[in-house]
Amino acid sequence: MTSASKLDEFQRLPSAILTDGLLAVPLFAVQQLTFTERYTMPPIGTPSFRAAVGNADESASLSALLIGPQRHAWKQGLELMASFAKRGGAIGRFTGGKVSGLILATRMSVRMNMHVTELQFMASTQRIDTIQVTIGLQHVAPPGPVDLLVDAGMLAASTATEFL
Repeated sequence: MTSASKLDEFQRLPSAILTDGLLAVPLFAVQQLTFTERYTMPPIGTPSFRAAVGNADESASLSALLIGPQRHAWKQGLELMASFAKRGGAIGRFTGGKVSGLILATRMSVRMNMHVTELQFMASTQRIDTIQVTIGLQHVAPPGPVDLLVDAGMLAASTATEFL
């Protein structure tokens, strides 16, 4: 297999996609993907219903490659989306704020309402036609059941694709 055919394969099959509803950036060859959920316990003596509200912080980090001739455009797209997501993003304008930020779609999970906390680009002489990107994301969920419904739908879809 030549290096050109490996490059063509990566250009067809992204490992993850980060989108704001209008612009989508494919992330190829994801080397590391980490989802972290930190739970906090309510103070002793507080009512039990308070434990169900706002007791988890979710974050994601990934390291991937931007490959091919469009790599500089995708780099610019990531920078644009990171900046625009702070103000709600394109999807926030369409949904009236019910969903805001970015959507991270991977085979493991689909996360909505993600906001970029860190964006790092690296280039090296060994990989002249790629840009390595490290992205840190924080989940900022608005109140309501939208995230729970998306998680349930993703679970059903991923389970169905395992049997096909």
